[in-house]
Amino acid sequence: MNANFEDFRVLGDLPLDQAADKLRQLGAEDLADEFEEAWLEQPEPVRVHTFASRDFTRPDLAFLPTSHVVGYLDADWASRDPAPIKGFADTEPDRSLIEERITVSLDGLRVAKYPGKGDLHHLLFGFASQSVSQGRVDHLHFNATYDVREGERAGVAGHPIFVGLKVSVEGVWLSCMTIEVQKKDLGFLKLLDSGLLRSGLQLVPEGQPALALYCDLSSNLTRAVALRNLPIQKFDLGLDFSRKLTSGRLKEGSYIAVQVYESDQAEWNWKKWAFNPNNGCIVRSGDFKELIPHNYIIIGVQKSESR
Repeated sequence: MNANFEDFRVLGDLPLDQAADKLRQLGAEDLADEFEEAWLEQPEPVRVHTFASRDFTRPDLAFLPTSHVVGYLDADWASRDPAPIKGFADTEPDRSLIEERITVSLDGLRVAKYPGKGDLHHLLFGFASQSVSQGRVDHLHFNATYDVREGERAGVAGHPIFVGLKVSVEGVWLSCMTIEVQKKDLGFLKLLDSGLLRSGLQLVPEGQPALALYCDLSSNLTRAVALRNLPIQKFDLGLDFSRKLTSGRLKEGSYIAVQVYESDQAEWNWKKWAFNPNNGCIVRSGDFKELIPHNYIIIGVQKSESR
């Protein structure tokens, strides 16, 4: 079983002709036609994100970038005023978390724009991590499903994903993928709509015989849905205790992954954006009515009560 989603290709990483086929299955006929025409005009095969970053930078195609920029929200922010967002390497790690257990949760999800027919999107989330204990490495997988309307946020805040994840001296690693699911495959999602799973993947006590079985089933279900449908967002989040400028720092708080083109990251400035705790939205600093025009996912980290 793969420990992450590296062998899955999101929409923006597909060749134009394959992307057109997938979009047509979702009912996005106009965009599928556009991609097919562009594919025929290219002198050689081109992937969507290569072509899109050059010619498809329209706001209505916010689901095409293959990369994310990550920010951090401090857990100690107590005001109801909008909170500043830092770069995920612009904070100090909390070394007191070493050998502790943490809860990883889904704290926010906004669909600025996803492909498909209609404005209601049926999404499967796949989450992956690793648990290291007594020399044994367990590969963890967990799935959750959400229906989200275009331009809105999912009704989710603090949905547990991994409960009691053990933090090693190297920190933790997380992987996330979203999949747009066709209506004909919604039966897959019903398999996951269980009250038992609403409390997240419980990792305490250790050595549960059913844990590996569940993670295998979860991974296989994600693979089956991804092959038949369309992965849109995918990112890995490594959080450690180093002071390297290239590392994310592990600390209690929230990590915000915003889907943008890699070329746009050179000019990205988190000071232009803030998190409004009154409504859970990311807004422009100084103009709290202007929403960020990108898809984003918020992952929360806090110490677990479970030991």
